[in-house]
Order: sequence, then C-alpha cells, then structure tokens
Amino acid sequence: MSGDVARQTGSFWSDPSVVRVDGDGPVIGPQALAEFRARRPTPGPRRLRDLHVVRSPGDTVVIVAVNERLSPDGEVTGLGTQTQVWARTEEGWRVIAAVVSPMTGP
Repeated sequence: MSGDVARQTGSFWSDPSVVRVDGDGPVIGPQALAEFRARRPTPGPRRLRDLHVVRSPGDTVVIVAVNERLSPDGEVTGLGTQTQVWARTEEGWRVIAAVVSPMTGP
C-alpha cells in the first residue's frame, strides 16, 4: 500500500499470463506490469478497511480488500477494492491475477 514498486513486482507471478485489470483495461505479463508501474504516479496514502479471504481446496487463495484513500491529514477521500488471486508457484506464493476498482460509495 506504500507504492513500493520492487515489492509489488516481487509479489506478482513472473509468468507471461499474469494479469492486472483496472478501469483502463488489462495489463498482461511481467514486462507490461513493470512498465505500467514505472509510469504511474505513486498512489497516495491508503488504509485497509476490510479484508475477505476465500481459501480454495487447492493451492490458490482469493483476497478481496477494501482500501480507503486518505488525504495528507488522514481524512478518507475515497474507497477502492482490490481482488487478487494468489497461487502457490515454483517461486512461492504469488499474485497471478488482480483487479482494482474504485467504489462509488461507502
């Protein structure tokens, strides 16, 4: 949540099929994800509001998080959701798919 690009990159699977989707559409593959992160501004401060974890019977987990976007003085200025599918890979646990969406209400 701090905008640490290296940590974000390390959390995602290195396979060409890895995908991140937001309102601008899908970003597919590790190289495209790295380029996306390099050109976007660092997100402002955020705080986790809610977290829901769905454990599968196999080696995947789905996480749905609601984040609060904060002003410099800590006021909530907006909400967003992030859904991530994590899988146990040869590299360890990695995000294999993510969807980020703004919310229109609380």
